[in-house]
Amino acid sequence: WIFVVNGVFHKKYRPVLFLLASLSFLASCRELDMFFDKKVQFIGWEIGFIFPVSAIIYAYKHKRTLRNTLIDFYSSPAFHMMCCAMIIIFPIAQCIGHGPFVRDVLGIQSIAEIKELFEESGETIGYFIILLSSIEFYLSLLKGKK
Repeated sequence: WIFVVNGVFHKKYRPVLFLLASLSFLASCRELDMFFDKKVQFIGWEIGFIFPVSAIIYAYKHKRTLRNTLIDFYSSPAFHMMCCAMIIIFPIAQCIGHGPFVRDVLGIQSIAEIKELFEESGETIGYFIILLSSIEFYLSLLKGKK
């Protein structure tokens, strides 16, 4: 929500911020997959793709603004924090949470709870870093206004 609120108040950065918010909303839907699979059975958690698709359409309509603000975003510390979060969420959490890997390392067959602990803990750390990066980007935009 920090990206959305920030996008409402900083029109220049709105396409970038809405793209980031949409990816965060998609990740939320993915984490709530069991809920969506029960409540929205015809599509499941994939309903979350509505957010990135709409943000991409918005960004395409404002592509000139997007191009300029992406350069500012890439040079901000928030971008580097998000890259770190993506490294934690995807390769580290997913690989460490990979069943055969955990079985080989621990030497036991019943690893469902252990695997979930590793994977979910890694993802939580990554999501927390994304939260911190959204705050960092908000603060950098405030500092840029002065």
